[in-house]
Amino acid sequence: VITDITERKQAEMQTKALLAVAEDISGTFDFQELLQRVQRRAAEILPCEVVGTFYWDANQEVFRLISQYGLPDTLLPNASNLAFPIGEPFGGQVASGNTVVINDLTGQSQLLSGLFSAFHLTALVAVPLRVRGRHLGSLVACTTTNGRAFDEDQVELCQGIARELAVAIESVDLYRQQQEEAEVAATLARVGQAMIASLNTPTMSDQLCQLTAEALSGHCSCTFLWQVETEAYKPVASWGLSQEQQALVSILSLPSEAVGGLLAHLHNHDFVEITHVTASSFVPLALLQQCGLASAIFLRLRRGQEVIGFQACGYQNVREFTALHRRIASGIAQ
Repeated sequence: VITDITERKQAEMQTKALLAVAEDISGTFDFQELLQRVQRRAAEILPCEVVGTFYWDANQEVFRLISQYGLPDTLLPNASNLAFPIGEPFGGQVASGNTVVINDLTGQSQLLSGLFSAFHLTALVAVPLRVRGRHLGSLVACTTTNGRAFDEDQVELCQGIARELAVAIESVDLYRQQQEEAEVAATLARVGQAMIASLNTPTMSDQLCQLTAEALSGHCSCTFLWQVETEAYKPVASWGLSQEQQALVSILSLPSEAVGGLLAHLHNHDFVEITHVTASSFVPLALLQQCGLASAIFLRLRRGQEVIGFQACGYQNVREFTALHRRIASGIAQ
């Protein structure tokens, strides 16, 4: 009887805790706010000192720590760099859908021992974030108190929290995709309307430069077209350049071999991203540096299957391009 009462109380407590998590989740479509609410609540009800969320980074093909609660400020620089390929650091257990509980470092890998030491951890539970067969990442709860371990009830509660969080993440992702679709559609509609209004006018190319820079949040833009008589790509319009930069660009003449890497890529893609000019071989380094640019994106301009030029959008700072930038860039190019 006592066992039944205890189990019933534990079930009631778990239900109450999960209802509190569900309440935290409801009413927000902000990804980071969602994670912070759940992590804070998990740390409170488990209880534990640190909770973090690892999420799949498709570009780098790693699971990256994207949010955490409870780490001291001194450990934040190390935490910001945490990223693991599939299979690490739990031997693929979490990626396979299994929960990992570590209350004792005996027999654990050197990698895990190093992580425990670096972040002063004494125990850990890592639960997969899965929804509709998709593995999104993991929710990791940690304690830094000597002698404390995660028991079965805490592990089960953490699994329940992870299930709630995975469903919420899917909803937020869907909402974010819908918002991005709407933003892409609105941006391309504005570009299309402005281009139609300026067709067959001397200002069309200049208008394209301004629209491209504004749509992609760039500092400047320039249109290069193939000139048969000189057998080179030459600038025909620009926007956002200073008088000095304009003078430098206006005398440029780029033969095919000078931008061979760029053209080869543009034959198969709508655009080329250059996140850091010093690491790029697509275009001459001096061309971008003379314009004071740290990164750029080049859009393909074609007639049928022929690449007749390219539209450059430049940035004065190193830029990581998002999926939204890529969608808009592809739309403008087309």
